[in-house]
Amino acid sequence: MLQKEINRRLKTLNWTKYRFGQALLALRGQSDRPVTAVSNQVTKLCDPNSKVEFWVAEQAIKALGGELQIVWKDESGQV
Repeated sequence: MLQKEINRRLKTLNWTKYRFGQALLALRGQSDRPVTAVSNQVTKLCDPNSKVEFWVAEQAIKALGGELQIVWKDESGQV
C-alpha cells in the first residue's frame, strides 16, 4: 500500500525515480553523493512486492512533502 501511494505521489509531482533519489539524499544532507547510493531504496519504495524498513519509508514520505502521523486509540477504542 505504501508503494502504491509513493508511486501516485511521484506521478502527481511529475518526478522520476532519479529525482526522488535526489530528494532523499537532500533530506539526509547527502546531496553530494550520487543517486546510485539510494537506488536500491528507491526501487524498493516503488515496488509493491518489496518490504521497506520503517525509517526509509518515513524519509521517503518526508522527501515527497508529506508527514507520517501515528494516532493511538485508547483502551475504549476512542482516538
